Amino acid sequence: MEKDEDGNCIKDIRFGTRRFQVAARRIHVNRHTFLLRNIPPHPIISTWLWRWTPRLVRSWLRGWRPEWFLPATAILKERNPEKADGYDNEIATYQHLRPL
Repeated sequence: MEKDEDGNCIKDIRFGTRRFQVAARRIHVNRHTFLLRNIPPHPIISTWLWRWTPRLVRSWLRGWRPEWFLPATAILKERNPEKADGYDNEIATYQHLRPL
């Protein structure tokens, strides 16, 4: 991961079955959060074939492979290596809010 003076870098990301590299900018100096821009679309989703796929199949695919449908911009929050166990409370909160 190469960084410049503004906190910009290239992140190698693996999400589900998908792996890609994207430019990232650190959002906060003291936190491990990055703004990811221009996330490349999955090749299957960007073809004409996708437009002809029935709506029911598309909704099933979105649930089965969410990594194919990432937005163009996202925020990545990395684990702080100094606080490896500090995310248990946050994970429990996200799981509690998942039904919403």
